[in-house]
Amino acid sequence: MKQETILAHETHEDEEKKKKKKKKEKKKRLTIGQVESLERVFQEGIKLEPDKKMKLSKELGLEPRQIAIWFQNRRARWKVNQLKHHFDVIMKENQKLHQEVMNLKAMMRDQTSIRKQISAGYAESSAMIYYQQNVIADQGNCSFTVQDYYNMVPMLQPYPAAFSNNYL
Repeated sequence: MKQETILAHETHEDEEKKKKKKKKEKKKRLTIGQVESLERVFQEGIKLEPDKKMKLSKELGLEPRQIAIWFQNRRARWKVNQLKHHFDVIMKENQKLHQEVMNLKAMMRDQTSIRKQISAGYAESSAMIYYQQNVIADQGNCSFTVQDYYNMVPMLQPYPAAFSNNYL
């Protein structure tokens, strides 16, 4: 009796293996014509309506589930291609911006260098600046004129007459 149950169990396992093998054999590759038809429909729209899926199923001799899975896989490939394209565009823009930043940094260095040269030149030309003091005795004010190479700026500051006379 034990032997019969063991044989029955082995027979059942063999049948399951055969069924799995048949299922694997049933999965066939799509023909070139089927793929071309599916691609044309995909180009019209990446989503497939149930009515259109049934129509395609009859036209191509495929199961509706096969068509649904093909569209799902095709959308995944399409999305990957879209992401690659967007990545390339973003990388090119990033390179342009990076180059622009480098150019701006170089310009800033040049301007800083020019400013240093100007301020050094201005310090040298500061010897050209002179002060002229005029005392107006009646008003007790002292006027200064600051003159550099380019500008002349008069400055009037009130000082008591006694204070300004001390320096005369």
